[in-house]
Amino acid sequence: MKENTGKMKKIIILIVALLLVVGIAAAVAYFVIKSNLIEEDEAQEIALSDAALSSKDVSALRSELEYDDGFFCYKVDFYSNGVEYEYEIRAKDGDIVSRDIDGHGAPAAPADSQQANAGTVTTLPDATEAPATTEVPPATEAPSTTADTAESQSPDPADTPDTPQTDSGIITPDEAKAAALADAAVSQSEATFIQTQLDYENGVQVYDIEFYTVDSVYEYSIAASDGKVVKKEIDKSHSGGNTGNNSDTVMTPEEARAAAVADAGLSETAVTFTKTKLDHENGVRVYEIEFYTSDSVYDYNINASTGDVVKREVEKSMKPDNSSGGVITPDDARAAALADAGLSQAEVTFTKTELDRDDGVQVYELEFYTSSQEYDYEVSAGDGKILKREVERFNGRFDD
Repeated sequence: MKENTGKMKKIIILIVALLLVVGIAAAVAYFVIKSNLIEEDEAQEIALSDAALSSKDVSALRSELEYDDGFFCYKVDFYSNGVEYEYEIRAKDGDIVSRDIDGHGAPAAPADSQQANAGTVTTLPDATEAPATTEVPPATEAPSTTADTAESQSPDPADTPDTPQTDSGIITPDEAKAAALADAAVSQSEATFIQTQLDYENGVQVYDIEFYTVDSVYEYSIAASDGKVVKKEIDKSHSGGNTGNNSDTVMTPEEARAAAVADAGLSETAVTFTKTKLDHENGVRVYEIEFYTSDSVYDYNINASTGDVVKREVEKSMKPDNSSGGVITPDDARAAALADAGLSQAEVTFTKTELDRDDGVQVYELEFYTSSQEYDYEVSAGDGKILKREVERFNGRFDD
């Protein structure tokens, strides 16, 4: 009995010793890695310097060290004068991996805005936003460039997005592209545009512009009224260059779509494309391509240099396609959402009414708000049924 007890004690002592060794080794490894990284306050200073701001100019300054795509980076975000800034700073050398600057919908600085790491900042939609009228169709998109990915399908006449603004007195697509290039310090010859589209954001006309260079992908929203940068996001390749992917040889959107359709065993006349976008994934340029048929939805990533299929997802639609049948009007869709929310037209302001497809089925995507809550609905365009409902108070989400 005593012999068994002694063996048990030795085993326990051995396990404890092993745990201590592992713990010490982990701690040493952590401090060795940490010693080779910049400090958190250095990452904040890099982001603030890039934004031409000081710590006194911002509120809700936050940063966090994360491990992403094989390297450590600091996620730094803050607000200044109603503009939201989000940065990714590489912790090894302080390089800016990505920046996202959004001047629409960002919360205004609270009264105690001089204190870093302030509490939750609430977002209140612009009270001056106007009710829904009609949306500019995709036909107003800028002329195609060599890599323009605007889809060729015609807009559905039932679409009635929400804005009172007209096309008069706005800058041209070329002027919007020039504004984006100037802000990015990139010349026309260095950039390949993949999207230039006139759209609406919070009731204001903007140009959504995307282009890429040898090592970066740029996404801009440019105010159509005066050419000011409303939002920008710059994504640099996370790796120091992948085989063939940082060269100038990039296939066209048409070639990428053809590769995806061929892999699916379909012809282009049998499908409807809903997305063609050039992007970076783990430092590799890929085309993100989505299309559907009468019974399936396809999602592909195509290597932009080789045409290889990087990702393939095929989802069979569980609902019949209703594109050949009638659809309810935008007013009917809004009425269905308001009835479900228990609200009247006079109590709300609509910010979005858009006819779209979800799993091959036509749906209306609706967004509106009251003085205290924000609503996000998907309504079946075939019969007006509520498919999705999200309600958010301006001080946080709650279950509906």
